[in-house]
Amino acid sequence: MQLTSLLFGSLFGMGGSHPHAMLPTSPSHEISDVDGSVWLVEALAGPSSLWNGAPVFARFQELPAPRQLYPRDSQDRGEMRIVGELYNQGFDRVEALVRRNGTFWRRVSQDLVYRSQKAPFSLTVGLAASLSDYRVQLRFFRGEESVLLADTPDVVCGDVYLVQGQSNASAPDIHDERLANTSQSPWIRAYGTDAPVASEVLKHQSWTFASGQRVSTHGMIGAWALRMAEVLVREHRVPVAVINGARSGTRIVDHLRDESDHDSLDTLYGRLLFRVREAGVADSARALLWYQGESDNWDPDHYAEDFDALYDAWHQDFPELERIYVVQIREGCAFQGEGVREFQRTVGDSYPDIGVMSTTALAGHDGCHFYYEGYRALGERMAQLVGRDLHGMTAAVPIDAPMIESARYTSPRRDEILLTFRDSAGPLVFEPGAEGDFVLDDGASVVAGATPANGIVVLKLDRTSVATTVNYEGHAFDGPWLRNQAGIGAMAFFRVPVGSFSSP
Repeated sequence: MQLTSLLFGSLFGMGGSHPHAMLPTSPSHEISDVDGSVWLVEALAGPSSLWNGAPVFARFQELPAPRQLYPRDSQDRGEMRIVGELYNQGFDRVEALVRRNGTFWRRVSQDLVYRSQKAPFSLTVGLAASLSDYRVQLRFFRGEESVLLADTPDVVCGDVYLVQGQSNASAPDIHDERLANTSQSPWIRAYGTDAPVASEVLKHQSWTFASGQRVSTHGMIGAWALRMAEVLVREHRVPVAVINGARSGTRIVDHLRDESDHDSLDTLYGRLLFRVREAGVADSARALLWYQGESDNWDPDHYAEDFDALYDAWHQDFPELERIYVVQIREGCAFQGEGVREFQRTVGDSYPDIGVMSTTALAGHDGCHFYYEGYRALGERMAQLVGRDLHGMTAAVPIDAPMIESARYTSPRRDEILLTFRDSAGPLVFEPGAEGDFVLDDGASVVAGATPANGIVVLKLDRTSVATTVNYEGHAFDGPWLRNQAGIGAMAFFRVPVGSFSSP
């Protein structure tokens, strides 16, 4: 991250886009940059920033910001850097004093050597990834006397996740329940705004505590992402940052990268990439969660091709991604989405680092979006997958959505079909009424279902069938489901071949 700012008694941003350090008792005000953008600045005014009544000038390339999250490495450590140049003569040392949860943590200092009337400095402070709040004070010394130029609170070290998609990825408080921020925590951070306007993106370039309530606001990450982050913080004891670039009503083609300008503020992709880069975490994001497809119902033919382009772009611009998660859309929003949903079910078979999750059996579906209870449950589902895949968590119950493996007739009578699910499914539950979500291509009806063994479902048909394929389509709103014992609904599937009966 490149930060250019000038300190002169008060701490002003000259051309920088990053929030600046401050004294907690100082007033705040706004200044306009040369391009007309407005930055919120906390004034560092008063005698502590003066030397013998004169202002002290320093320009920074890197400086920690209030509420910033520094990403951790594989050794559970982060690196905070303070880099710049001091313009006042006569100082002999620069020192960063760091407190952890209010207690002295460490002191890092460097002797100053002036070149061309200025003294460059570069300090590096190691941070432990834990539920710890760091505060850093930057002082310049002349002998034993010093001047305080920066005082930055609420710095943390942890993990970074990205979210992209359309309205169910944004997941605001659609029904005005006032519950979307239930999971707010000082350990969950966000950067910038999901607003679709370039000027708003430029205006809100700062770290803050994450919110799930309202789109196009500073720190918005959505209700289910906020719940996911809360569970991850609780279970793994490290802070989490989420940056969400989703926008309602968007098709997958709207999310593609502009190959001539990757971080263009005129594109969904570019605005997310711009924010992630400005936050300094593009090379550190661990996972990206994708929930999109309702708007592609009428034109699913190019979905796989566009997703492949997105997948390549994500790995180029976020090179340390360990996992990508695809959420299968639900029937609703005035569509069925058969082609898109089948692609989303099988996408993990084509890409080794992709995991998938269903939205079947999520409660609170209004026919298109979810009430808070549904978004909350989705956040918990995603936290379980991330916990297992990235944190090595062992779950007591199956946490994957049941995934169909094969289908075949159970006898020459062809009036029953045996569905075999992948090993991860575990014991299944066939709720009464779920038979209505199965469709055979010859018109025969499923009248009952049973689960005689782990990962096995037997469908009883109303007659002898000549069907060659079977669908499990799910449905809009609430109702009966095929699910696992943890309540996670089976992935919807379409046109799965039904094999002939074969005797043991």
